[in-house]
Amino acid sequence: MFLPALSIQAHHWKKRRALAMGIVLTGSSFGGIIHPIMHNQLFHGKTGFPWGVRASAFLILGLLVIANCLMTTRLPPRQGPKPNFGAIFRDVPYMIASLAVFFVLWGLYFPYFYLQLFVDLHGLSRTLAFYTLAIMNAASVFGRTIPNLLADHFGKFNIFVPICFMTGVLIWAMFGIANTAGVIVFSILYGFASGAFVSLVPPTMATLAPDITQIGIYMGVGFFLTSFANLTGTPISGALLGDNTHATWFKPIIFSGVTILVGTVAMVICRAMVVKRRGTQFV
Repeated sequence: MFLPALSIQAHHWKKRRALAMGIVLTGSSFGGIIHPIMHNQLFHGKTGFPWGVRASAFLILGLLVIANCLMTTRLPPRQGPKPNFGAIFRDVPYMIASLAVFFVLWGLYFPYFYLQLFVDLHGLSRTLAFYTLAIMNAASVFGRTIPNLLADHFGKFNIFVPICFMTGVLIWAMFGIANTAGVIVFSILYGFASGAFVSLVPPTMATLAPDITQIGIYMGVGFFLTSFANLTGTPISGALLGDNTHATWFKPIIFSGVTILVGTVAMVICRAMVVKRRGTQFV
C-alpha cells in the first residue's frame, strides 16, 4: 500500500506534488506516535499482549479499508509496450540517485531502533527512553511537510541534498548526548531531518521519470533497489553494537554517519548531472 498510495499522488498533482506526497507520508509519522504508546498501555495493562496485538491489527485493517476506498487514479492504465527496464537501468542519474538513497537508508534508522537502548544504558530516564520514538515521529510530521513545501518552490534536489547532509551530521551528534536535554533535542532534530529525507525520496525519484506515465515504474524500481538497505542496515548496526553488557556505540554511529554522508555525496553528483541535463539550477 505504501508505494501505490504515493504513486497515485503523482497522477493528481504537479505543482504541489512533493507537498502532497509529504502529507500522505505524515500518516506513518502519526502511526509512529500512536502505536508505541498504545502498545505500551495495552501490553502492560489489563488487555495483555495477545489482544493488544489484535487491537493494533484491527486498527490497521480499518484504516486500510478506508484508504482503499479513497484512492483513485486520474489516468487510464498504461497502453502500449511494456516498460523498458534496460533504459531505466541505463539512466545514470537515476541509478546514482538510487545508490545515494541506498547508502542513506543503510544508516538512517539506527536511532529509531537503538536510541531507546542508548538512553537506558547511559543511565537516563526509562520513561524518556520509551518516549524518544514518539518524539522523533512527532517531529517527523513537520519534517515531512515543511521541506516538501520548500521543494515545490526551490526544486526537489535543492532541498534534498541539504536534508541528506543534515541527517548525516546529526548521527555524529550522538557522541555528544549526555543528559536528558541532549536526548530530547537530538530526537526532535533527527526526527525532523529523517522524516524530511523519507518524504523527499518519492518526489525526487519521480522527477527523474521521463513522463508522468512512468513515475510508478521508476519509483517501484527505485524502492526495490533501496529496500535491501532497509533490510540490512539495522541488523548491521546491531551486530556492530554487540550485546547490552559490552555495547560499543561508536561502531554503529560511525557506520551510520559514514554511509549517510556517502549517500549525500552521491546525491550531489546526481544533482550536478540533472542540472547539466536540464540546463537549469531549479532541480
